[in-house]
Amino acid sequence: MRRYVFLIGTGRTGTVYLSRYLAARVRGAVTAHEPSKRIKLRSNRFLAGRESAERMRAFLTRYRSALERRLDRTSCQAYFQVDPWLYGFTRFLEEVFEEPRVVHLVRHPFTYVTSHLNRIYREPWVAWLKRRIPYWFLRGDRTGDYTSKEWNALSPQERMAWYWVTCNRFIDANAEGLSHFRRMKYEDLFATEGEGLKALLDFCEVEEEVEVETLAIERNRAPERFEPVSEWPSEVVERVGAMCRPLMERYGYADRRPLT
Repeated sequence: MRRYVFLIGTGRTGTVYLSRYLAARVRGAVTAHEPSKRIKLRSNRFLAGRESAERMRAFLTRYRSALERRLDRTSCQAYFQVDPWLYGFTRFLEEVFEEPRVVHLVRHPFTYVTSHLNRIYREPWVAWLKRRIPYWFLRGDRTGDYTSKEWNALSPQERMAWYWVTCNRFIDANAEGLSHFRRMKYEDLFATEGEGLKALLDFCEVEEEVEVETLAIERNRAPERFEPVSEWPSEVVERVGAMCRPLMERYGYADRRPLT
């Protein structure tokens, strides 16, 4: 039986690296990194209450049929979809795919916020997408958490922290009952000696290739456009900390607030 593995989360959790690593490390692996922008839009719409569960399930069923037709023409033994935008489909994955492994990747919110802002902040094309394509980015004033005035008054760090909380909390709620689900910290996954990556492979129950040099695979590092946490205004640090604290405690980050 072909193994299906889905790695989901907020993004900026080493997903590009993981897709390359898994392709090199797992025998008969086919990997895909964010293969469809339609997945992103549907996930954001579903979380905002603009897409029904029935339509989400139907979309994923069609998606699986098309995917299997492509994979059947290969020697694929294990399919890895490394796709943060798949978060909206969390509870449907086990309904549509046979015994999938679902991995929820989490990262300390302070380093996540800086990394994500460095990818998107002040990019002209990002502003164009936000204006032209509804739900390209999830906004708190579209989910009912804020009014438009309140949302626009938030700092970029607070908006990104809101997304970290909202996305991870949604995954937590929708992963209940999944038979093969595991949460993994970004920091542990890339710890020394490769123990985190080995734990990932063990959970996925896939056949490994011969040992590969993991450090030879280039990571998708964010450019440094946005100031690090150590340069944030103190009031922004406090507000972001307050927003994220409940989940930080749940994930074991409460005493680990990095300032770089």
